[in-house]
Amino acid sequence: MQRAPRLPDFSVVVWLRETDGFETHKSELLTAATRAPYESTKYQGMVDFHWSAANVSEARKLAEALKGVAQR
Repeated sequence: MQRAPRLPDFSVVVWLRETDGFETHKSELLTAATRAPYESTKYQGMVDFHWSAANVSEARKLAEALKGVAQR
């Protein structure tokens, strides 16, 4: 029996609405993260991006780095 992939202990998730500015916001978000998300899905005009973190401190630092873009 094959095991399901293990989810990270900590994740930071950002949802972006697919508007005219989506590509710009996506680029800014990925630049701010400095690494690729481990998962991204599209649903009803929204795209989510998931990043893993090894611990809560790392997750908070990542969330803080993404905050400026995510608040738009």
